Amino acid sequence: MTMSGSEDETRTRPRGLPRALVALLRLGAWLAALPYAVVVVLVLTGPPTWSAVAYLAGMGALLWGLMTLPGGAGDGRPVRRLRRPRGLARGAVLALLAVGIIRGCTARAGETMAFAPEPRLVARLVDEQDVAVAGTRVLVAGGALRDDAEELPSAMRAAYAAMRAEEGDAPSPVLATYLGMQSPSDFDLVVFAPASEPAPREAVVFLHGYAGNFALPCWQMARAVAPLGVLTACPSTRWIGDWWSPNGEATLRRTVDALHARGITRIVLAGLSNGGYGASRLAPRMRGSFVGLVLVSGAAPDAGPPGMPTLVVHGRKDSMARFSSASSYAARTGARLVALDAGHFSMLVRSEENDAAVRAFVGTVLGKRATVSSR
Repeated sequence: MTMSGSEDETRTRPRGLPRALVALLRLGAWLAALPYAVVVVLVLTGPPTWSAVAYLAGMGALLWGLMTLPGGAGDGRPVRRLRRPRGLARGAVLALLAVGIIRGCTARAGETMAFAPEPRLVARLVDEQDVAVAGTRVLVAGGALRDDAEELPSAMRAAYAAMRAEEGDAPSPVLATYLGMQSPSDFDLVVFAPASEPAPREAVVFLHGYAGNFALPCWQMARAVAPLGVLTACPSTRWIGDWWSPNGEATLRRTVDALHARGITRIVLAGLSNGGYGASRLAPRMRGSFVGLVLVSGAAPDAGPPGMPTLVVHGRKDSMARFSSASSYAARTGARLVALDAGHFSMLVRSEENDAAVRAFVGTVLGKRATVSSR
């Protein structure tokens, strides 16, 4: 029996999904509705990328389709359902797959950015900006992240806008990091090569910190040294950034080998946060591999003298890696210390000062002068 002109209709479905499965899918969709709404607010006020809007629209349609699934089949009894487009859930799944395919085709490389080897599919599915900005805002709002809390979200948004203007829909190694896909034998190596002739013979190897290898800090380091005609390479290890571990050290050594195979003859080692701790510990172990060392917001208190020119850039208000430890390391090893008026994220919120210090140091170590503006 059909009731027309009503919000509900009664019908008999002799075939279809079992009632228990329908009920389970409905329940799951309703439970996901609130987290979905929170994500929508966070991402859409980001501001969002095109792929985030498309993913959210597809996910919203999928949840609504599951919430309003017909009552299921199995006994031929009349069941009630809200009037809804047929195949809504299936169409939403197809739409989500289409967005993933489009990003998989467009997010392969940037103007100066490339992956070695080619970026994995998972590196191309989601725009790093949407994940990083939304996650930072949650941590700041929840009080879990206090350093530079007032400046960090806006500085991050501005930096991602600048990176997008230069690199477009770039891939990111961060999801592969959290999925445990990084190992010394198979890791994502992000490379920024300046558009210069002849090909660069010098490079900066930049080690990411805790929370994984995001493309944004790598891009910022590359942007700082690009006027020197220097290549930047950013390898990936576990999300905790434990470069001093056997796997971390093996990944760094393989990165050095890969750069030598490209014709790179001189390398400056750099690290951010946990990457700085790792770089300060690995530099003495790998003497002869590097001609300089840059430590940003992290220097291990137990690290020995690096045996090479060293720059330490650190925020005076850093509560995550104490400034006192950085200044002690600099005094003990004879490193140059640049103190910035910021917390742990000084590299981002004081980007101009940070980049200028790094560029001047790398240029001095390599005996190179900037040939173009960095901005």
